[in-house]
Amino acid sequence: MLRPNNARGELFDHLIRNGVYSERDAANFLKQYADALAYIHSKSLIHADLKPENLMLSSFDNIKARVKVVDFGCALSTVEQLKNNVNVLGTMAYWSPEMCHKKQIITPAIDMFATGIIMYILLTGTHPFDPTGEATDEEIVDSIKNLSKDGYFDAAVMDRRTDHLSEDAKGLIRKLMQPNPLLRMKAREFQLHCWVQGSTASLKAMVGSDEKLKLFWQKRFKAAILKKYAQAVGGNGALSDRNLREIFSAIDTDGDNTLDVNEVKTALAGILLRSNDDASDLFKSIDQDQDGRVDFEEFKNILRQSFNDGPGIQTHESGRFRIAVLQRFTLDEHISDKKLRQIFVAIDLNGDGLLQMSELREVLGYCNGIGNEQITKWVDSIDTDLSGGVDFEEFKKAMKKKFDK
Repeated sequence: MLRPNNARGELFDHLIRNGVYSERDAANFLKQYADALAYIHSKSLIHADLKPENLMLSSFDNIKARVKVVDFGCALSTVEQLKNNVNVLGTMAYWSPEMCHKKQIITPAIDMFATGIIMYILLTGTHPFDPTGEATDEEIVDSIKNLSKDGYFDAAVMDRRTDHLSEDAKGLIRKLMQPNPLLRMKAREFQLHCWVQGSTASLKAMVGSDEKLKLFWQKRFKAAILKKYAQAVGGNGALSDRNLREIFSAIDTDGDNTLDVNEVKTALAGILLRSNDDASDLFKSIDQDQDGRVDFEEFKNILRQSFNDGPGIQTHESGRFRIAVLQRFTLDEHISDKKLRQIFVAIDLNGDGLLQMSELREVLGYCNGIGNEQITKWVDSIDTDLSGGVDFEEFKKAMKKKFDK
């Protein structure tokens, strides 16, 4: 079942449009979603692809708005599943632990785990297993597989991102994202929960809640663009200005040096958006000056930024780079500028004063089994002038800076 004709846009878009919101505001919409999910499960159906994109609103009017659960392309009946034991593709970032193995266990409980992820995103503006928006599907699945390990959930999910939430909200997330499907909250229990009913959901506006959801949109835009175009630009994988210009030009089909909403919709159809989706709110999240067009500078800002609501790729990846250099050259934490210059020259194999991907791979990669993807992330995180390589000042800054463990 595709999006209803009277649907006006995603639930998340609505919340972004209306500014900061409270737990109670979120609960009001999740209650409608809970009613729909309880009904679906009462009919012995499993949706199997619940995610933010599939929660639509019938109106942008707060009073008239009704949540619609859409896109039943992966849905199946519990009877069919028991009889045929089929695997479900769905969307990997919303898989439950029992779906992350070769022989999947498909029950209505998979919808409940996805519901927990949706609720988490709604209240924090970040994916529980991808705080920076940089993780691949495979990395997210690896995190989900680790969920049953002692202390992992608290360390990886219930971190500082949830500090502002009420105890009932955090407790509900735990019940929905319970690793064991037999112990996981059921749809009817979710529907009747006191937080969902609004009695314990906080009325206090969550500062920056709308902006965090906007950043969530931007992260998804960035990931989708890279997924579709990054391989096509060729080269060594580092996104230089030239690479970004090539991607921008591929999307800019009318050649006017700006992107409009229809060009973005066409570029992302089938990756982030279904072809008949309204992309206007996604477009607004990347149209930073709100003039109705996205120029190259705006596009570059989105593709290059590290989204600082989580640990941040720059701190995270630069820290890893520093550790790799220290290990490779057997150094301690205290390094003089002279020593750093010597190390820089040792890595700069062609002597052009710029550390390239190939040089970092040869000096740091082959010895330590570090792959191209990791080195690309390092270059992207410390190449502050966007030259596609690392000069001495950028190298020194990365090596001198103290990073949190």
